[in-house]
Amino acid sequence: MVDRRVVVVTGGGTGIGAATARLLRMAGHDVVISGRRAEPLLHVAEETGALACQADTTDSDAVLRLVETAVARFGRLDGLVVNAGVGRSGGVAELSDEDWDLVLRTNLTGPFLLMRAALPHLLHAQGSVVAVS
Repeated sequence: MVDRRVVVVTGGGTGIGAATARLLRMAGHDVVISGRRAEPLLHVAEETGALACQADTTDSDAVLRLVETAVARFGRLDGLVVNAGVGRSGGVAELSDEDWDLVLRTNLTGPFLLMRAALPHLLHAQGSVVAVS
């Protein structure tokens, strides 16, 4: 019997995040998937039984709501799969300030905000964080 864990997967509506949610659900874990776009999240949630929670991880209030939603629904939080990310093409001369800021906020600040919000629950559960980069 596998211990049932509660895991939040960011970027859970597509790609690696959706595949991770599928694998975690098949292994018998409770999964909360998050992302900025509702439609892909709802599709994966319907397919897997994961809980969809639309949240932009660059927004500290949205991140707090995501963690609170997971804990309110399942009573605990055992792990994070920090997968949400963006990329912008172009060299230093071509990349706009806005694109640079988006990449940093999504790929660095977002994981920081999520880990900070989840830390008390992860410490209590002796949980884990997996970062996809």
